[in-house]
Amino acid sequence: MPTGGQGAARRRLSPLRAFAFALLTPVLLLSGLEGALRLLEGPDGARSVDATSPVNFQQVPRPLFEEGTDGYSVFPQLVIDAAGLSIPRSREADELRVLLLGGSAAAGWNLPWTQNIAGAGERILDGALPDRRVRFYNLSRSGWASAQVLELFEGVVDRLRPDVVVVVSGNNEYLDIANAIALTGGQTRRVLRARALRSRSAIARAVPMPRDLVAQTPADGEVMPSPLYREIDEPELMGAYVGERLERNIVRIVRRAQEAGAAVVVGTIGVNDRFERWIDPLGMLPQEIHEHPVTADYLLARHYGPAEAGLAALEAAEEPRFGAGLAVLRGDLLLHDGRASAAASALTPWAWLLDEDPSATAEQRLTMAWAGRLRDPEGAPERARRALVEHPLPDSGKGDCHDGQLLYLSGAWEEARAAFAACRLDAWLYRAGLEANPSIQRAARRTGATLVDIDAAVRSVAEQGITGERQFWDYCHYTPEASLVAAHAVAAGVLRAIGRSEAIPSPQEASADFAARWQGRRVDPPELEHWVGVDHRPVGVFRMLPDRGEAPRGLGALGALYAGNRLAASVSPGRQELADEARAEWAKAAAMDPSLADVAAGNEQWLRWMLGERDRPAIRTALWEPDEGAVFADPSTSTSVGESAGGEAPVDQDP
Repeated sequence: MPTGGQGAARRRLSPLRAFAFALLTPVLLLSGLEGALRLLEGPDGARSVDATSPVNFQQVPRPLFEEGTDGYSVFPQLVIDAAGLSIPRSREADELRVLLLGGSAAAGWNLPWTQNIAGAGERILDGALPDRRVRFYNLSRSGWASAQVLELFEGVVDRLRPDVVVVVSGNNEYLDIANAIALTGGQTRRVLRARALRSRSAIARAVPMPRDLVAQTPADGEVMPSPLYREIDEPELMGAYVGERLERNIVRIVRRAQEAGAAVVVGTIGVNDRFERWIDPLGMLPQEIHEHPVTADYLLARHYGPAEAGLAALEAAEEPRFGAGLAVLRGDLLLHDGRASAAASALTPWAWLLDEDPSATAEQRLTMAWAGRLRDPEGAPERARRALVEHPLPDSGKGDCHDGQLLYLSGAWEEARAAFAACRLDAWLYRAGLEANPSIQRAARRTGATLVDIDAAVRSVAEQGITGERQFWDYCHYTPEASLVAAHAVAAGVLRAIGRSEAIPSPQEASADFAARWQGRRVDPPELEHWVGVDHRPVGVFRMLPDRGEAPRGLGALGALYAGNRLAASVSPGRQELADEARAEWAKAAAMDPSLADVAAGNEQWLRWMLGERDRPAIRTALWEPDEGAVFADPSTSTSVGESAGGEAPVDQDP
């Protein structure tokens, strides 16, 4: 009979126990190896996988800061966005320090600092909070997705000690993954599985990626492959992965900010409905007149008035080749000005535009659909729906986009929205898609962050809630007007996040004020505290809007004033040469029109503040006031076409 010791030995060697030990041993070894590798690679190991992008400008630079005695200079080796931004090490007692994180839309691509979300947001909040010195620091960077933003934020939060963190990220999520897939041969499932595994396991990160899954970083200046949605193998997998990654990274950013004691505002991303990469960004116009010089006059008159100036330009531009298209533009201006019967009459000589012609080109059918809406607004939507069913537009790779344009121009708004959404899937590298916003909203709900719906704010000032060229330069970058709208939405979110109840103008009020100042700029010259850069198209503006006492096409005194304002909008400490150029323009304006001398003197105080040479001036309660009953002078007919937009302005309201 075996002894107790022999029985124990046999139990240890039983097949079941041996099998259990055989399974447990590698699990323990792998767990130990995983833990050791995580300790060796540090806390950024998992994030560095997601932050590695095939797009060369998306890499997070090292070092992030150049540390000086007084503070930090951000990204000293870069030349765009946050380059040269200096952040003081010390904090003023009443400072409200706000960090803005995101991609190029948040950075303010193509806008001076005073016009981007950070610059406008600082101006709005500084006026609304007299007891705080609001300071926005914009750490956004063109091309960055949430992964790059997360890696950056982890490296700066403890040193910068923000009171509020604003996250507006999501425009570039698809761009990163789509290009990674395209550069690895389009193997969607294998690429996404590999990236997901490496983001979760230090062991996987320690093993070299298979050669066919490594996306090569393009050399500087090399054009990316620009894959379309239908060119990606299993694109639905990419959509699911991108949404999960965006939500996860925003949650990490918010929780890290909360750990550091900061309030957090998370913003959705504004989406351009009417942009697609085959057609000019002025996508509501038929192709045949895109490059006609009168297009600029039409757009300025339609969006910023007065309508009579644009109508006069259209009348003077009649050409047989463009006659029908110009008649449609003229009818649209009349309709926009509230003259529906005149709009319908404008199309009378072009009755053939109302005939259904399935053999017409896509661009011709767009013109015909638009003409139909002008002649018969009630029946045009149904005719457009029926025409697309009976005679589909030729696809040529852009069917959904053309369908959306036709439906939009016909007034079939809901169907147009759906068609534009389908069009976006094949447009501009997956940037700024509506698909990102649910992930952003879920992240805010999970973390308790203050949610700001920037997309809804921008849509609220768009015609029929369908965004287009008035809100965006291109696929996702804001115009000055939309940037101001977004800044007002963000500023309201910051106030909620810090528990303040001060009222500021709504995005809709900001948009209306912007348009009014454009229309009234000849008699209401803004000082710098109200400046949002309305003259990004100065040639078109000065051609249409005459100066006081100057020829309609001359730049004159107000032209010099606005030229100086545009220069001054980008001034920051150390940019003395730019400041001197602005001063020269203001001096020129005052010499030509002495009534502008006070405006130039006020601008000088703000310029010195922007240079860091003096404290912030007190905000004025009113701008320059014109004579009571002053009217605009139409450059073509010298008739009165509108009332002045000058006069009293709330102290915290921007143009």
